[in-house]
Amino acid sequence: MTVRVGGRHLTIRTTSEAFGGWLAETVATDAIEGTEPDRVAYSIVVGEQSAVGRPVHVVYRGGSEILRATDLTRIATCILGELDTYGLGDRDDALHLAGSLVFVDGRAVLGPAFLHPVLGRMGRRALRAGIVWAPAAALSIDLSSGAASPPSLGLSIPPRALERLVGLMPDVAGEPEPWAIDPSRVKAIVLFGSDPIEPPAPTRAETLRELAERSLNLHKVGGRGLVALGRFVEDATCSRSGWVGGDGWLHVLRAAARGDERPGRGRSRPARRYAIRGSEDTPPAR
Repeated sequence: MTVRVGGRHLTIRTTSEAFGGWLAETVATDAIEGTEPDRVAYSIVVGEQSAVGRPVHVVYRGGSEILRATDLTRIATCILGELDTYGLGDRDDALHLAGSLVFVDGRAVLGPAFLHPVLGRMGRRALRAGIVWAPAAALSIDLSSGAASPPSLGLSIPPRALERLVGLMPDVAGEPEPWAIDPSRVKAIVLFGSDPIEPPAPTRAETLRELAERSLNLHKVGGRGLVALGRFVEDATCSRSGWVGGDGWLHVLRAAARGDERPGRGRSRPARRYAIRGSEDTPPAR
C-alpha cells in the first residue's frame, strides 16, 4: 500500500495479511493508488507463532532494521509514529525536532536521532536497562514551557485503532501504552561528536545552534520556537559523546540522566572498528 504524508508518497509492505488489512483501514484517509513511491519505504515482518517462544516482529525503513519486538502493538505504534514524522514540518502547534527522546528510569534525555533505531534493534536489552523511547525519532517542544514530549499524532486514524488490533490479533498484540506522554523537562541533552574520540562538553550556545539545525518546522513557528528552544536547554546538562556501540549507548544514557557532562568518557571508540552493516555497533553515516 502507498500513503501520502507531508507531500511524500511512502510504500508499506508487510508479510501478514491480517496486519496489512488493519493498517490499510487505519491509514485509509491518507492512502493513495497508482503513484510512484519515493525512495523511503517500510517493510514489516510479522513473526509466526511457534512452540519455541513468542514470535519476533521487525520494522525496516528501506533496508535498515529500526525496531524488533515481540509485541505487535509496539510495531504498530512505531509505524504510525514513523509515518507521522513526515507531516511535522507543516505543523505549528509546537517546535518539532529530529532526535531520540528517551526516558531513563522516568528521567527525560534527548539523544541523537540515529539512536532511535539503535535502541529499536536492541529491543528488550534496552527495556531491561530501564530505558524506554518515543515511537519515532522526533519530539515536540511546547512553545510556552519548553517541555518536551513525543509529537501528538497528526494522522487521521479511527478512534481506538490500536485496541482494534489487539482484538484482531490477540495472540501477538498486547494492550497499547498511552500515546500521549505529559511534557517533561529534559534532564540531559547528548549531542554526537565523531572527533575527537572523547569530545568536550558543548556550550549552551553550541547546543542551541545544533538543535535549531535539527528543527523540522522552525520556519512555521519562528521566534516563538527559538524562545521555546532556549527554555528547553536552560535546565539540561549538555554533553557530547563519540560512537560507543550499542551497549555503550545504554551506559551513556544512564550516565547523562545522572547529570554526567562526559557520559561517554572511557567508552568512545574509533568509528572504523564498527563496520558490520546493520549492527547496532554501526556508526551513523557522515
